[in-house]
Amino acid sequence: DFFTFGSLNNYHKISDQVVDVWSKILLKCEKSKLILKSSSFECNIQMIREKFRKYGVEKKIEILDVRNYPYKKDHLNVYNKIDLALDTFPYNGVTTTFEALWMNVPVIVLKGKNFVSRCGESIMKNSKNDFLIANDIEDYVNKSVSLSEDLNKLDEIRIKIYETILSSVLFDTKKFSEDFSQTLSNIYSSHNK
Repeated sequence: DFFTFGSLNNYHKISDQVVDVWSKILLKCEKSKLILKSSSFECNIQMIREKFRKYGVEKKIEILDVRNYPYKKDHLNVYNKIDLALDTFPYNGVTTTFEALWMNVPVIVLKGKNFVSRCGESIMKNSKNDFLIANDIEDYVNKSVSLSEDLNKLDEIRIKIYETILSSVLFDTKKFSEDFSQTLSNIYSSHNK
């Protein structure tokens, strides 16, 4: 009965601006909720709830206790509850973005201006999922809302995501290993002349 957004990024990445933008998305999507889960429980969960309460969406937020997900498979299974992942900004997810894609969950990312804010964009470009990159806040909101309203489009994306990432350079571990090995060999050779 609900469209479920999700973010499994660490809570310290959920800035006031992120809360503002995610709240706008939740308000535009009447039957929606947002699942949050951090990899640590060292954050004040009540503070996170208060941030969302300011926008009147606190009842749409489900905060999962990391202690209830002791194993990697438990953590990854949370993605099975998420229709669309929302990336944090300006500090993007990296591991969580890879995990979401691995679990066939599209991730909306915001184009950034420096290294830490361009990780999401880089992952999406290199995984051939450019259409999930938002150019600005308005585009981020619009893409998120649009995908929540067009479940056929979302299904098309989900079906293709796994195959797309496996054929991308990001998941080509053999090529990475060969390149890395060659780079180390080149460094060693250049210092032993």
